[in-house]
Amino acid sequence: MQYRDLLSRIGQRIRETREWKGLSQTQLSEASDITDSFLSQIERGRKAPSMDKYCRISAALHVDPSLLMAPGDDERAKALRELMVTLSDCPLDLIYTATEISKQLVSYDKTIRKGPED
Repeated sequence: MQYRDLLSRIGQRIRETREWKGLSQTQLSEASDITDSFLSQIERGRKAPSMDKYCRISAALHVDPSLLMAPGDDERAKALRELMVTLSDCPLDLIYTATEISKQLVSYDKTIRKGPED
């Protein structure tokens, strides 16, 4: 992967996460203590944030920094990132509950796909 492609991917992930959280660029720039202009350039893949700024952006979004660099741009990867972002602001007990419900949904789906046994 080329450096520019990586910057573009990180910027796109920051923008997606910000939008999923319902934040404006101004709100995120204020929360991460960077200028609107610089955040805009990061989101467009034009500028690379320093590690400090990258971590401040991640903290302001309440997500693990690795989520913004996670591999995969297909719909499945995007949906999984959105789920993680959605749960990132929840209390721990709710995250565990959502995990258990997800396991039950997966089990139910496997049962339905398998079909009736003869």
